[in-house]
Amino acid sequence: MKDDAHQRLLLAKNTAGTVEFCEGCELVELNVGATSLRFYMEDLAVLSTLLRDADARLEHYQLAQASIAQMRPASAKELN
Repeated sequence: MKDDAHQRLLLAKNTAGTVEFCEGCELVELNVGATSLRFYMEDLAVLSTLLRDADARLEHYQLAQASIAQMRPASAKELN
């Protein structure tokens, strides 16, 4: 007999992992490799914002680092 109270719906899937929703528990489950995080569905938007902010800041950091690297001379000969 199937327990419909805990039916899981696949919300998203890619090479990083899956995101599922349990209707019975009203929990979202994020699976990345062997790691599983469960949180209330209301927190999905908050987590999404957190990850987008982190991604944007990391991109900004990487651009700044690349800009700094371009300003550095490649060798001591370039200093002359």
